[in-house]
Amino acid sequence: QGNNLALLGKLYMEWGRLSDAEQPLMEGFLESRRLPNVDLITLVRNYVAEYLLHPDNPNADPSYARKLLLQNIEESRHGQFTRSEVMSQCLFAQLEHASGRVEKALQHTERAVSLLEAAGTMPAVRSQEVFYQHALVLASSGRHNDAAAYRQKARVAIETKGATIGDPDRRETFLSRVPVNRRILAVDAE
Repeated sequence: QGNNLALLGKLYMEWGRLSDAEQPLMEGFLESRRLPNVDLITLVRNYVAEYLLHPDNPNADPSYARKLLLQNIEESRHGQFTRSEVMSQCLFAQLEHASGRVEKALQHTERAVSLLEAAGTMPAVRSQEVFYQHALVLASSGRHNDAAAYRQKARVAIETKGATIGDPDRRETFLSRVPVNRRILAVDAE
């Protein structure tokens, strides 16, 4: 139930309805902490951290997000929950990047990309998001050719996933309504 509530909150975030996202996310977080299911709590913690870091969130709390992500990285490594660590590293990079700590952000995106490339496709991980975050950090560190290569990897990940969606309307929704996909495709269109 905790995971389902958190997923509902994540869905509201995807739709840009942050005011609707908070209650199910926090209730899901509370519910998921009642049982010692570490692989599940690490997923939920990532959703909460993402909410706390969202640039349009009036209740953003980067300090609390940092605490959650540090805990998540430690627990994910200990439990070998690669998908949770990948997303935690990506979110941590976003936090560091937004704070102007580009070298720290780069360490996190490099770890996320390394884990992702070693593991391959994983459920609950958007490879395009990981590659795109890495590209943003690489560009900020002046490594523009590397950034372009990772933007291309992000685009290929979107196209590959999109090609698996048989229904043209659903494929178009995937390409145009998922915020990270829109951002990646818009950058490449420029």
